[in-house]
Amino acid sequence: MTETPERPRLHRICRLEGARPRIDPRRAGSAGEAEEIATGHPRRDPRAERAHRLRAEMRVPEPIPDRPRLNPRVDLGQRLRRELREADAPETATAVRAAPRHRIIGEPTFWVAAVSLPFEPWPGAEAESLGLARRLAGDAGGVVLIRLGARAGARDAGALGADRLVQTTDTSLAALSTSLSAFPARHILFAEGFADGDLARRLAVRMGERPAAGVLAIESGRVILRGDGGCSDLSRALPRLLVLARNRFDPWEGLPGEGRGIAAPDPVITDAPDDLPLIETITLPAVDVPLAQADFILSAGEGVTDWPVFHHLAAVLGAAEGGSRQVCDAGHLPRARQVGASGTLVEARAYLAFGISGAPQHLQGVQRCRLIVAVNTDLHAAMVKRADLAIIADAQEVMPALARLMGDKA
Repeated sequence: MTETPERPRLHRICRLEGARPRIDPRRAGSAGEAEEIATGHPRRDPRAERAHRLRAEMRVPEPIPDRPRLNPRVDLGQRLRRELREADAPETATAVRAAPRHRIIGEPTFWVAAVSLPFEPWPGAEAESLGLARRLAGDAGGVVLIRLGARAGARDAGALGADRLVQTTDTSLAALSTSLSAFPARHILFAEGFADGDLARRLAVRMGERPAAGVLAIESGRVILRGDGGCSDLSRALPRLLVLARNRFDPWEGLPGEGRGIAAPDPVITDAPDDLPLIETITLPAVDVPLAQADFILSAGEGVTDWPVFHHLAAVLGAAEGGSRQVCDAGHLPRARQVGASGTLVEARAYLAFGISGAPQHLQGVQRCRLIVAVNTDLHAAMVKRADLAIIADAQEVMPALARLMGDKA
């Protein structure tokens, strides 16, 4: 039997020269890497090339790498070391101390004068007058404060914005006129009060000027003032003499002035009938102060039942007493103490309301108050919503606690 020669198997056939080897993508890592290994050429990324081309055309800068996260402890140590180095350098500390900390004005183009007397019509009246004077003077003008009469605990004139200070113990019109002669003021400011307002009106008669009394605001070179018995607002050109309404202007909070003291000239005494000195100022008890002029008002509503404690708290706080219409109708307070649209419109700096629900006519009467504190058991009362600070509690419990807090031993 003839043997048949064995045929070679397919898997033993050698590759042709130049043939591409077969690569397993799973072993190579990815299809792209397998192709690079097989061809020897790097694979192109169309998306990256297109983004690079667009950035080149639009001139978009390359993205900034993320900044390293700061270590607060390291930064604190660096800052402390820097402060120690600055403390060791005396010339640096001297330069810092020599930096100007207030405004220095030599000879301004014009002056704006603010006049104050020993007893302010309301707390902060002098600061409000100087604040408006500083804004009227601007960068070209100077501010001079004329203090008539000695005042205990008076604030620094420079910190209030004054560039010059003229202070004298004389409170007469002659002393004021002589002091103003050294400073030809474009505007002269007073606070609306008994003594201050009286002095402003007598000065207006002597100068032949028509003052603007009860100034509420200054807009576009015109003054807005109250007229018609306080029922309407009037507008007129900005005059030379201004008598400011209470609590209408903000004190100066910018760069302090120099506050340089100027010796007061000797007053020129005349025989004019308007040249009368201020002899004495009598301070009324808080209970006798009219509501329209009161700076602190303690008001009661139907929620107040312990009236002796209410009157005692008003005496301890030094506050004027007020009440709602229901309280005055019931006879607990006189009609002159009624607060509201049908009573008195008040402008107190602080209004403390006990047991007042907040009827619309009452809210109209307190809308010009700066700070309102309401004590009521009803969380949803209108007065509670209007108040800057609310205490949800019974008035009969809060009143004696507040009196004890003020140091009352009774």
